[in-house]
Amino acid sequence: MFYTPGKKRMMLLAVLVIVIGLGVVLLPVEEAAADDDRLVVGIPGEPGNLDPQQTVTIYNFVHDMLFAAPMSMGLENDEVLPHGAAEVEPADDLSYIEVTLDPEWQFHSGRNLTAEAFADSLARRIEKSPYAFDWDPLAEKHVDGNTVVLELEEPSPGIYVNMQTSYDGPVDVEAAEEMGADDFDREPIGSGPFKFEEWVEGSHIDMTRFDDYQDSLPFAENNEAFNFSEYRVRFIPEDFTRVEELQAGGVDIIEDVPVEMLPLLEEAPEIEVIEYLEETVAYLDINHTVEPFDDYSVRAALAYAVDREELEMGLDEVIEPVFSIVGPAMMRHHEPTEEMLSQDHHHNPELATELLEEAGWEEDEDGYMTKDGERLEFEMMVDSEHPVERRSGPIMQAQLEEVGMDVSLREYEKAYIDDMQEQGDFEVILNNWTWLDPGGIWPQNLTEGGDYAPWTPTRADDLIAEAGVEPDEERGAEIWGEVSEKVWEDKGIVPLWSNYQYLAHRDNVSGLIVSENGRPYLNDVELE
Repeated sequence: MFYTPGKKRMMLLAVLVIVIGLGVVLLPVEEAAADDDRLVVGIPGEPGNLDPQQTVTIYNFVHDMLFAAPMSMGLENDEVLPHGAAEVEPADDLSYIEVTLDPEWQFHSGRNLTAEAFADSLARRIEKSPYAFDWDPLAEKHVDGNTVVLELEEPSPGIYVNMQTSYDGPVDVEAAEEMGADDFDREPIGSGPFKFEEWVEGSHIDMTRFDDYQDSLPFAENNEAFNFSEYRVRFIPEDFTRVEELQAGGVDIIEDVPVEMLPLLEEAPEIEVIEYLEETVAYLDINHTVEPFDDYSVRAALAYAVDREELEMGLDEVIEPVFSIVGPAMMRHHEPTEEMLSQDHHHNPELATELLEEAGWEEDEDGYMTKDGERLEFEMMVDSEHPVERRSGPIMQAQLEEVGMDVSLREYEKAYIDDMQEQGDFEVILNNWTWLDPGGIWPQNLTEGGDYAPWTPTRADDLIAEAGVEPDEERGAEIWGEVSEKVWEDKGIVPLWSNYQYLAHRDNVSGLIVSENGRPYLNDVELE
């Protein structure tokens, strides 16, 4: 969940009127941002951890402000550029990476961010992170002056995706050891543009500008201390409230604009909305080890019964239909494979019905398919915290009923769904992965030993291993195309769409840079 708000000092009281029966409840909207030197951002979630080396999920507007990622992949995700490091130089064959630090740059503690300090931070990341396996390809690291040389056992394009995130942003290891892991997780010390000030759980995190900050981001005009001195991130899980706060001036920027409120914001002269395609693939995960999905014909019928174009229209065109397991905003998306799969596996309810009938299913008096006296029924699990998935569930339920499938929708928290998937205690899940590198996500489902692989018939170990070490982008995309073809052969995973996401800000914010996949850069932001 690569998951940004000031206004003049004044008391602004806005009210949200909610009609409940014949009564009226008035809920206050927070006062406007304190002054024109504080940026306030509203986000839907709250971090579980602030130490990027202990957390599962990082938030762009939180962790990226505290920890400067070593590099950036540019605004179109096709470059290797320095960010929190002075230089990042990969070998042509991706067999090693040289990361050069400016020895005058500092952590928030005042200690210098030397090459040795960067190497120590990486060692701690490998020791503590739940994603330590990201660095499995690392064979050796050594310090040469101001440069850390990272030698790899084999080429690993996915490492660059990690290095553009705050997962690999250097932490002050000396401070972490002095404080202890728990305290450091609550009050971390990094080298990002802002220093931690206060975390009020359920409400907000406050940060203050790090005046000695420097970076090397080439597409930003400002590579030193940011233009605003105070920074607050507010946790506003309710979509409607987040929009109300933006309109009232209580926040300057919000993430995850709800689709139903896009027209309202797009018409507001003081608001700008930014659209981007997320590096996501939503898909149906079908447990082939349980009835009726141990029958290939049932899985295939389900796959052909889904109408992505109807989903796109029903979801107000906030999705882009996909047939490949690598979405168009992800690295190594293979457009020829996408086109071929869309032609071979498009919506075909007649074929779905034919497959079921050939497998012995018959329509009963209620229009549902039955076999040996049992109706074709199953539960589809949906993420209760994901608005697009929640809205799409009833649409797919109706589509599947058209071919005689009796579908029960059940909404659960994502953590519960993940647990059930790992245990194999499910029938169908409307699921999604969000990560730029397909090699960082799909091995969990498609290779032997993956947490979710036992419930997916496809095994693509050799192809995925080959893709993971292929330095050539074009060839790597072709291999991932072959993996997608293999997935469709088994139909245990049915790719559906990539999400469009929306970020909005008030017109007092200028200079905001957003990459094509939604990563915000605040270097040049100014508040009027």
